[in-house]
Amino acid sequence: MTKKPDKKISPEEIADLRKMLNQGTLISNQTPSWTSPPAPPPLLPKMYIGENGKSPAPATPGSAGYDLYAAQDYTIAAEETVMISTEVKMSIPPGLAGFLMSRSGLGVKKGLAVAQGVGLVDSDYRGEIFVPLYNRNKSQRNISKGDAVAQMVFVPYAVIQFTYVDSPDDLDKTDRGEGGFGSSDKKEKKP
Repeated sequence: MTKKPDKKISPEEIADLRKMLNQGTLISNQTPSWTSPPAPPPLLPKMYIGENGKSPAPATPGSAGYDLYAAQDYTIAAEETVMISTEVKMSIPPGLAGFLMSRSGLGVKKGLAVAQGVGLVDSDYRGEIFVPLYNRNKSQRNISKGDAVAQMVFVPYAVIQFTYVDSPDDLDKTDRGEGGFGSSDKKEKKP
């Protein structure tokens, strides 16, 4: 099978595809003459895994999060938070941060979730990654060594520098202004 050369899609081709979609004449075995750009090369950060640790990994090829695993057995009492050891240390590339998020199955089926909602691992942190797991149940829950306890999603962030002003009146004006919690729900919605 020969690979078609990569090229940008022209406005005419977009119009043709839209016409075919609207007419129902675009069928699944037709291939547009353009291809997607190649994926960027993978980032290759360094990682250390302790004796009882397990390498973070996505559960499926389409998973955005990398599962983090318990390095030992735990019993979490009702309404208690326990710091779960993963025995994983890593160098997150500058410009990215690791966000610790609850695993949906663990939260729904066992009532266990990342304690503060979302945890943040900064790119300059080099210590062990712990998962603060909260048991919101009225009874204890058990975690076994090797259980996936959270997931880490790597997200780019912006580095900014503030310009300091002398008065709050010097801040940029917005329609919202100082409206806080719930204030945007109270405004009349315009079509």
